[in-house]
Amino acid sequence: MKDIYPGIDYQGGFSMRGAKFLGSGNKLQDAYLYVYRHDTAFLTCKSKIYVFKKDLVIGKNTSVTFKYGNDSIYHPGLLFKYVVKTREVSLIRDNDPQSMSESPYFDTYHKMDMEFEQLTWPLDKDEMKMGTMKGSIVNKAYFESANYFRESRYNEIQLADEIHPLVALKRYSQKVESEEFYADEFADFLKKDITQVRQMCLGLLYKGLIDFNYSTERIRLKPRLYDYLKARVGKIDYDVIKFESEHDMVGLENASLNISTMNLKLYGVAKIQVSDSQNVIIYPRGRQLIVKKNRNFVFDGIIEAGLFTLYGQEFDFNYEKFKIELKNIDSLKIKVESFETDEYGQKNLVDIQNVIENITGDLLIDDPNNKSSVKHYPQYPIFNSKQPSFVYYDYPYTQDGVYNREKFYFAVDPYTVDSLNSFTTEGLNFDGEFVSADILPSFREKLTVQKDYSMGFTRYTPPEGYPIYKGKGIFTD
Repeated sequence: MKDIYPGIDYQGGFSMRGAKFLGSGNKLQDAYLYVYRHDTAFLTCKSKIYVFKKDLVIGKNTSVTFKYGNDSIYHPGLLFKYVVKTREVSLIRDNDPQSMSESPYFDTYHKMDMEFEQLTWPLDKDEMKMGTMKGSIVNKAYFESANYFRESRYNEIQLADEIHPLVALKRYSQKVESEEFYADEFADFLKKDITQVRQMCLGLLYKGLIDFNYSTERIRLKPRLYDYLKARVGKIDYDVIKFESEHDMVGLENASLNISTMNLKLYGVAKIQVSDSQNVIIYPRGRQLIVKKNRNFVFDGIIEAGLFTLYGQEFDFNYEKFKIELKNIDSLKIKVESFETDEYGQKNLVDIQNVIENITGDLLIDDPNNKSSVKHYPQYPIFNSKQPSFVYYDYPYTQDGVYNREKFYFAVDPYTVDSLNSFTTEGLNFDGEFVSADILPSFREKLTVQKDYSMGFTRYTPPEGYPIYKGKGIFTD
């Protein structure tokens, strides 16, 4: 039926149940709703049953697919609602034990799995909102890389099973020479009760490791199952990128998706750990960021990378290259090991008094094929400064701020610092030019860490001395 509601087509059967007018499928065939955008079926819904009313449509355990070019956002089973008057679609995790609502959304455009309670989309707008149900005190949602893996999660799947379920599924698949089989056959192989196997299959379905048809009880292995097994033994690379959204602001969603640009804006993200081993953590300003295709994202804020802390805006994380383009760094703060040891013989970390400002560059987090940091590359993270940057001395604690930064500064040449977790205090230095407001002539120098943990230098004047204040005198020291 074309335009069963404006912009929505229906394909399926009809039935009456009491006074209810139902759209229905059967055991072998679902009923479909096609929601159009710009004359294209943008949202496809599949369900065994829909309740049609004049002002409302409800679909139980509805699988939904948003199609965007060759990519899609898919969920295997949610409560579907469409309000005719407002032309608004709602997809709700209803926690029905017969539904697949506990599964995350699988998003192939951003290459992420997304977990939240409710999605709302007014058909006449380009924005979808993702968050919790109205009335929730704390809004929580999770957005996780499709290549996310941690050994703790792998171990959680096993619980008390003698053989890990993923290993068992792979073995049985090899035995029957098929990636599809029925749950009762697999239960016989495991010598387990079918009820236990059903529960196990639902848990693996929610993690995107298998497909499991609740009606036919047919299992199909998915590529992610094999990825988990390979990641467990270090045969493939993986990552630990996860965005956790949490806030208590009434009326604010956890995320919004612009379906024209496919930019996904996340709210309430306090920090992002992009690499455990390389100690790279991001703190987005305003706890907001925008995720683009394939887990690339842009943000303002703070990056901690080993002993470097970078502050600025227009930061651009590139997933494939596993680096961050730093277009506008306000300042760079550096920690170094103290020159002296403490009472336990340890060298503590000390903040350098000066910061380097107005930097453009990039941060290489790890080798692009080693996002899991399974291999040890001690030269990472690597920071590259690509244009001249500056150290200023106009702070109140330095001669009451008399050295105006417009005329008194050290211009630092472009530089590279590797091993940001472990460089030595003595090895940290920056070449550049010292400009001193005509107190002294400008000259080339090398900044090093001084005993008071400032960035400076000690230079001996030549025998004839230096002219000072444009030749008003001669200085020797």
